[in-house]
Amino acid sequence: SRVETTGKTSTPTMATNIDRLAELQDSMNRVTNLLKDPTQSQFCIVTIPTVLAVAESERLVHALEQEKIRVSHVIANQVIASEDDVSDRAYLNRIGFEQEMM
Repeated sequence: SRVETTGKTSTPTMATNIDRLAELQDSMNRVTNLLKDPTQSQFCIVTIPTVLAVAESERLVHALEQEKIRVSHVIANQVIASEDDVSDRAYLNRIGFEQEMM
């Protein structure tokens, strides 16, 4: 970027760029520390009950664990709990169709 100084255009100095990078690194470190502190934040993963979505959620849980970030909950949306056979068959057909499309 360019900095306007008394009618002249000049490029930022190397020191200015280094200062900006240091500020960015400090911000990133603060965010990382915040995410790793269970008293400050928690992850709640929301997924749907398909093979691909569950596999991706498992991958995310493992990646967060490697980074020492706690996952507090995993929620599955679109789960149908019904005693109605027709609803169950329709749901299973939909899941089967989604899996075939992958």
